[in-house]
Amino acid sequence: MERSEIYAQIKREMEKYRDYAINKADEEIKIIYKKYPRLKEIDKELKNAGSHMLKETLRRRGEDRDKLVKEFKEHYANLEKEKQSILDNAGISQDMLKPKFRCRLCEDTGIYNDKECKCMKKRRIEKMYTLSNIHENMKEQNFEKFDSSIFSKEPILNGISQYDRILEISDTCREGVVAMKKYPFYAIFMGGAGLGKTFLCSCVSKLAIELGYSVVYVTAYDIADVLVKIRFNRATGENYETLDLIKNCDLLIIDDLGAEGTNGATNTEIFTVINNRILNKKSLIISTNLTLEDINCVYGERLVSRFVGEFETCQFIGKDLRLY
Repeated sequence: MERSEIYAQIKREMEKYRDYAINKADEEIKIIYKKYPRLKEIDKELKNAGSHMLKETLRRRGEDRDKLVKEFKEHYANLEKEKQSILDNAGISQDMLKPKFRCRLCEDTGIYNDKECKCMKKRRIEKMYTLSNIHENMKEQNFEKFDSSIFSKEPILNGISQYDRILEISDTCREGVVAMKKYPFYAIFMGGAGLGKTFLCSCVSKLAIELGYSVVYVTAYDIADVLVKIRFNRATGENYETLDLIKNCDLLIIDDLGAEGTNGATNTEIFTVINNRILNKKSLIISTNLTLEDINCVYGERLVSRFVGEFETCQFIGKDLRLY
């Protein structure tokens, strides 16, 4: 599901809320009018006040027009006072006559001061998180909470430390996601377990979602499982929905490539997903414990050539942080 589809879906939902609030208010007002018919008469006259006053004043000139305008204003002011008196005596507030929108700022339109209302943004982010398959604990993993101090500053690879490398990769990812509005971002996270690959995937996901992009976070095993079921006619409706998200989301993150239990069928399906994302210029991040040599042995040269030719290679180095 692309970003535009998510916006359209949320917009339709908000329109339903708005229509419901307006219709509900209309029903309540009809009940009040039935009990207080004079209130209905006043509201009808006030509603037509502008056009009525304009029509009459166009027929007058000079002092007659000014006098008429003054009389109209006094008349309508008296009507407002009479209306308020009826409401006060009945114990009805002005708010009871208005639709009860979920958002008072935008009145469920999603737009406030010509910008996206905060309620719309909140719903959009919630919807994107739901579609993204990001787990609750991963939502808290973001660049704001990224603590580079836990990485060693001791040089270990050509004078580069684990600390230097993680900052370099972090900057690459931030820049890549921000630039997605111009061109797709492709990256492969490589390195052993416990080096921060999954955490950084979560950070990238959250940043992309907050920038308005649709994100799907899925393991290579899950992709292989869905695609093999579809290929051999064992798929459910949910499997096809997952495939649609994998194909059309703005950013697909595939975690743990190589752990899906490789064979001829799964390898072909994984390659097809990756290749189609590239052909359709859809952003993609892949995380794996495999080296390029391992990938070549398991998936073949075609996949390695895609990684070498199209992807930012982010090589994680250093010690397993979970052991310290």
